[in-house]
Amino acid sequence: MRTALGVAVLGSILSGTYTGAMPDSAPEQARQSISDALALADASGEHALADTAREAFTSAMSALFWAGAACVLAASALALILIRDPKPHASTADAPTADASTADACTPPQAASAARGPDDRVGRVTTDGNGRRVMVVSGS
Repeated sequence: MRTALGVAVLGSILSGTYTGAMPDSAPEQARQSISDALALADASGEHALADTAREAFTSAMSALFWAGAACVLAASALALILIRDPKPHASTADAPTADASTADACTPPQAASAARGPDDRVGRVTTDGNGRRVMVVSGS
């Protein structure tokens, strides 16, 4: 679907620019497409019409390439904004150390620890050296 939309938009730019670049004095059939213009110029022997059609097509392709380049740059900028990490990574020296103060809701309350069996594990969340939150799992 997205590819079809891109082809349709770029095709419309190409067609509109080609038609606009052709002079009003050119036959209507020649203003529709370059292949029609070249066929008409070949059949009638009008070399000026063929030259005008080639120039109009070259101008239209140039506009098409600029529009395509603008779309690629816009997509690249959008990807850069969306993929960029919102927080800079902390250096190892600035990273907090793992201690009891970094535990959160993943640590079960003391009352629940009495009901655990020997194979149950306890997990707590802490921060690693790069500033990412990690789960530390230990046996009871």
